[in-house]
Amino acid sequence: MKKTIPLIIVFALIGVLSSLSVIGASCTSVPVEDCTVEGDLTLDFGTYYLNDSNANGAIIIGANDITLDCNGASLVGNFSSGSRGINSFGHDDITIKNCNIFNNNLNRTNI
Repeated sequence: MKKTIPLIIVFALIGVLSSLSVIGASCTSVPVEDCTVEGDLTLDFGTYYLNDSNANGAIIIGANDITLDCNGASLVGNFSSGSRGINSFGHDDITIKNCNIFNNNLNRTNI
């Protein structure tokens, strides 16, 4: 006897899998919210609006011995409670340079 998976379960799995591809994505030279830096990275110059909606970091450092060079780029957040622009959970030897970090009312922090 052949078993089939109900169509609703298939659609639910597709929804879960597609959301996982956005959350926790690897950072590229054009960062997106909740991206993870897992190797040395230089951002493209520009302004990036990254809201840290889940308070784990708009850009997450995900390994030891990482250099993140923002290349003069501006990272602009929404200044929500508990939000972080760049965050590292328990990693060592992290270098972050040439970043302009703003909250939504343009209070600036240079790194």
